[in-house]
Amino acid sequence: MGFNKRYFSMELLATRYKEDPVNAIDNAVGKTDGFIFTDEGSHEIIKLWSDGKEKEANKKLEEYVSRIPVEASGNS
Repeated sequence: MGFNKRYFSMELLATRYKEDPVNAIDNAVGKTDGFIFTDEGSHEIIKLWSDGKEKEANKKLEEYVSRIPVEASGNS
């Protein structure tokens, strides 16, 4: 039996959010057994989610993603 560990960061969660906003955190966690956090924000979001506060966790992630500057398109 394997032990699945994953490094969590706000960047990882933001990437998952951009791929699938509804299931972002669930997809990021997957079948993880060991959680390693690189920042406080990702720790807070995963803690809320694991405590059954999915809506609050998703709202915090959505707020974080909304503050990320949109990359300028080179196709102007």
